Amino acid sequence: MNLVSLNLIPEASLKTYTEIGKKYFFLGQAAIVDLREFHLEGQNRKSLRNSLKKITDLGLQSVVNEPPVRDGLLQQIKAVSDQWLQETSRKEMLFSQGIFLWDELKNQTIITVENSEGKILAFLNIIPDYAKNESTYDLIRKTDDAPNGIIDFMMVALFNYLKSKEINYVDLGLAPMSGIENPQTIQEKSMKYAYERVKSFSHYKGLRDFKDKFSPCWHNQYIVFTDDYDLIQIPRILAKVIKP
Repeated sequence: MNLVSLNLIPEASLKTYTEIGKKYFFLGQAAIVDLREFHLEGQNRKSLRNSLKKITDLGLQSVVNEPPVRDGLLQQIKAVSDQWLQETSRKEMLFSQGIFLWDELKNQTIITVENSEGKILAFLNIIPDYAKNESTYDLIRKTDDAPNGIIDFMMVALFNYLKSKEINYVDLGLAPMSGIENPQTIQEKSMKYAYERVKSFSHYKGLRDFKDKFSPCWHNQYIVFTDDYDLIQIPRILAKVIKP
């Protein structure tokens, strides 16, 4: 494999690689929310406020579970995860993010959304981020009977928790293939066409829309490579870095 790594490269780092003869390929944009600027006021936050109100009116609440997480709770969220995988016809791949690893989850902060009887309808786990003063999440899953808006509700709970820990930024992950305004290369033109016109890629637009409701800053992300055949690794990279 000639790829430098399976990690995305920010635009600011491209010069370092091109100077040693590497090629690069635009893969999409990463969404970073500045929690100091995030709020729920204004017309553009109306749908988000409606989602939060709906979940609150149903009597659901978010719970922050600090590590070490008890085994009983891990069993509950494992059931949620298994149902999510079955409902969405997904499989957990060894090279991808989003694998349910019991021992790792036990030592991570987990946010759950629960009903009045303590049934868990959704959860996410917070994982370390390598950027200073920034955090992110890995798994984000819900039951098939969870009400619409529950993920929005849980994301806001995540933001509030991170702010309480004086963390200023949260990485929402990559929106693949999005952000190409003026394509220059044949690869970029093909990607823009597929993103906008090909039905099988429509879920990427939905992913962009989900992240965009939190008004993140968007940052161009690339992979660097030596040989054009390295580009066959793109699906593997996407599976590794995409967050719901």
